[in-house]
Amino acid sequence: MKLGFTTFDNLEALDFARDSGFDCVEFTTLPGMEGVDLVAELDTPSKAADCRARIEASGIEVGSIITAVNPLSADPAVAEAHRDYLRKMIVVAGRIGASYVSTTSGQDPTIGLDENVKLFGRVYRDLVRVAEDNDVRIVFENCPHGYPAGQNIVVNPETWEKVFNEVDSATLGLEFDPSHLVYQFIDPVGAAREFAAKIYILHGKDTEIDPIKLDRGGIHALDGFWQFRLPGHGDVDWSGIFRVLRETGFDGSVVIENEDPVFEGPRLREGILISKRFLAPFVW
Repeated sequence: MKLGFTTFDNLEALDFARDSGFDCVEFTTLPGMEGVDLVAELDTPSKAADCRARIEASGIEVGSIITAVNPLSADPAVAEAHRDYLRKMIVVAGRIGASYVSTTSGQDPTIGLDENVKLFGRVYRDLVRVAEDNDVRIVFENCPHGYPAGQNIVVNPETWEKVFNEVDSATLGLEFDPSHLVYQFIDPVGAAREFAAKIYILHGKDTEIDPIKLDRGGIHALDGFWQFRLPGHGDVDWSGIFRVLRETGFDGSVVIENEDPVFEGPRLREGILISKRFLAPFVW
């Protein structure tokens, strides 16, 4: 098992990762985002080879690349552009030695869930073939992204079962993020046990429920009832999750995703290091 973090800095984060005792990082890519669009930056084999050489020289593994796109969009132009982006992203991942591409599944909010699942099947059967050709796996972070009308349907055990039955392939799995289950009032430990075979990466992120705000405003509280926190600073049962992963033979990476508003901006890396100190004793 390796411990790392997700970053927008990409190559610039490798020295920090090495000097801080991490094993791996997760690069970020977003279509058209200046400085964070790996598909545009590494659009030739030679550019990808140069990137891979820098990664290998650092001694840090780039285990995965993460994005957020909508290849199931109701807008045909957007859907095709994002499908093409994912295809190219998979090729880039293979070229630089990353084993996983992490994404949102996409969603067409104008149709129901079952229709979206069928659409998912048509789109991802093609993407699975591309991934297999490039020795890459596709994982989905279970972030709701506006569900049930956003850009992700792979958000909870109910929908995981549907999509993995639709496309029954070991190439597809989860970047399991317990923080997104907490504010849906889903038990992350139970979800991890049920879908352990599909958990390829664990996101290190926590959520704190504010009981006062919840009592005052319920799930529609005007200023929210929950907040992302560093691992160990929220309501996730990390001992329980790691117990399940150990019992079920998990050997993937644990990737810190710092979205705690206390540790944003100039304190981002401080938050990553605090998270590392908390998670390191769980990592075997």
